[in-house]
Amino acid sequence: MISLASLHPWVWDGARSLWQSGHHREAVEGAIRKLNAETQNKLCRRDLGEVDLFKQAFSLDPADVGKPRLRRVLPDDSKTYRSVQRGAIAFAEGIFAGIRNPLAHEADEDMSEQEAIEYLAALSVLARWVDDSELEERLMGFQTPLYELSDYLKWTTSGRIQLPDFQRGYKWEDERIRQLLVTILRGHPLGVVMLLKTGNDQIRFKPRPVEGTDVPQGTSAEVPAAGRPAAPDIAHPGAHRRRRRRHHGQPRQAA
Repeated sequence: MISLASLHPWVWDGARSLWQSGHHREAVEGAIRKLNAETQNKLCRRDLGEVDLFKQAFSLDPADVGKPRLRRVLPDDSKTYRSVQRGAIAFAEGIFAGIRNPLAHEADEDMSEQEAIEYLAALSVLARWVDDSELEERLMGFQTPLYELSDYLKWTTSGRIQLPDFQRGYKWEDERIRQLLVTILRGHPLGVVMLLKTGNDQIRFKPRPVEGTDVPQGTSAEVPAAGRPAAPDIAHPGAHRRRRRRHHGQPRQAA
């Protein structure tokens, strides 16, 4: 006889209160929800659930930014490693196809205590595999190349460098631009420019062309990761003046 207390904590924690009140079917459903949630927590993947979550978790593909993997054994590309990973995916698919889905579509049918115990045991196996697996992650990498200022100006005009859609417009006055040019010409130290590549599903905003450039909307680009670079203000110093003249003398609209 299986001891319910010996089940993996995720499974028993999700099922305990319902089980103790005699709701065996609901206890199994609670265990499934708990297992799904804990797997999401370990992977930091709230965008996936159930079968898709476990397929991504145990995928043989290498980890990517925002797409960590679970490795049950050392990923040495051996037949054993590949078999173990594929087995975890197949087992998860079987649980959701053979246990979770019927529960969702046959809500009025009773479940015996023995059947519920066997289902909880199967869930406990999958939970233990997830919990014991090593997390393989790929963190966002950084490169620190050196470029000429002329490169930044060219990239700003061509659209390679854009601004995030939430970024404010021009704020620099002519005097600040002149001071920056003097700093550059005299060879004084400048701060670094941090750029973030867009175009993947982990970037939650869109780039927008710098004012004064002729770049189609939706063009893939790099955007400042913090603040904004001075290159747009140097490349198009008149843009902020044109905008100021356009609003000159107009009453400010009430919020």
